[in-house]
Amino acid sequence: MKYRMNLLILLICPLLLLFGCKHESVDDPSDKFSGYWECVRLSVNGKEYSDVYSDEMGFDLPVYAFYNLALANDGTGYICQPIDKIDHETAAKQAFTWKKDNDSVTLYGSENSSMTLDYADGQLVFKPDESTCFWFGKVSKFTDFVPDQWLKKTEEAKK
Repeated sequence: MKYRMNLLILLICPLLLLFGCKHESVDDPSDKFSGYWECVRLSVNGKEYSDVYSDEMGFDLPVYAFYNLALANDGTGYICQPIDKIDHETAAKQAFTWKKDNDSVTLYGSENSSMTLDYADGQLVFKPDESTCFWFGKVSKFTDFVPDQWLKKTEEAKK
């Protein structure tokens, strides 16, 4: 009996670690800010990209691979850059807290850093400087960025 109990505990603990850390309260339809947000459009030096960002070297990336945000209704969240998967196995997540105002949300990171995103037309808009702008759309789940599959797909499209 003791063996079965220990086995049960060994099976349940990893499941709690996998699923217990997930924000169950992220997708709250009653709150316009809570939820998953991914980059749907960006502007760099006056040129807008809505599906694929192409740099001057001819390297193409989907805009959803630039940034993802998760805003839980308890005032916590994380931001990650799926493009990190090009050099690393996973994209690192940076935790933050957030507060909402009428038509904006401010993310507070470590070392007194913060960034404000404005809410307009159902999207969150972030302007880090005068020449760059990111638009985030709310999604039910993040689009999975798999660098090898993306590179294969873009190479086939160029043929």
